[in-house]
Amino acid sequence: MEREQLELYTEQWLSATNTISDNEYNIEANEYLRTQHSYKLYKYQNPFVSEVSLCRFLETLTNHTLGLSAPSTFNDPFDCQYAIPSGYANAPRAQEAIKSTNDAFFRVGCLTEAFDDRLMWSHYGDSYRGVCVEYDVSDFSTVQAECHFAPVIYGKERPKILQRIISGQNKVSPLTPEEKLSMTRALFTKDDAWKYEREWRIVKMNQFSKSPKHFPLTMPITAVYLGPACSGNLTSRNINPDDFKKYVTAILDICEKNGITLQTLKLHPTYYRLELGQRLV
Repeated sequence: MEREQLELYTEQWLSATNTISDNEYNIEANEYLRTQHSYKLYKYQNPFVSEVSLCRFLETLTNHTLGLSAPSTFNDPFDCQYAIPSGYANAPRAQEAIKSTNDAFFRVGCLTEAFDDRLMWSHYGDSYRGVCVEYDVSDFSTVQAECHFAPVIYGKERPKILQRIISGQNKVSPLTPEEKLSMTRALFTKDDAWKYEREWRIVKMNQFSKSPKHFPLTMPITAVYLGPACSGNLTSRNINPDDFKKYVTAILDICEKNGITLQTLKLHPTYYRLELGQRLV
């Protein structure tokens, strides 16, 4: 099954008229990940922007976690938003009600299918100065983690949402199964302008109204790729060089102790692509 076929299958699985069981869907999704990507997915980030982010990155490596975030923290204002019915009296208020409900009930983790995608390095790896973390999803259980795990569905129209959520009435009484499915489906839908990302999402539903906007989900980390311009952080960031060296040493130590490959990337001298550089661990 190709990516486009899996997206269509995902759309059917999350539809209101779904005839595909969770088990049937997981079998197809796992087979795609096994045959196309050897169960490896990736997260681009730049931990070198501050000492706080460096400390969080060390925790991520030590504990083997993927951060799930509140939908309101995403960079695309269309992301996790829904179609407001034409002629609705107060669209801004409806969008705020949707945002509030999303943050109260969902945390979302975002992954992608390649560690050497040049656009992803530019947009999410801080212009090649960050890192790309490789996760092994072969043993990931959606049942144990109590979440949905699927590729993002790309399209031109926002997903529809139920009237009770738009009006904020769901704050008075719990979400119904139909409302939960409707909202979950929307969290897996994105503008097709982002299709190049080839994104996968882990969506966890719970009562998060009094929780932090970031939730750590345990997931094995197998490698960390350093961007070709990673060393530029010493001059481009306001971090003391001596402290920076200590953090780099800590990253090396943690990777070695936890069996995580630490690999540099470099620009190919002839073609527009990245290639593996020096393996540090």
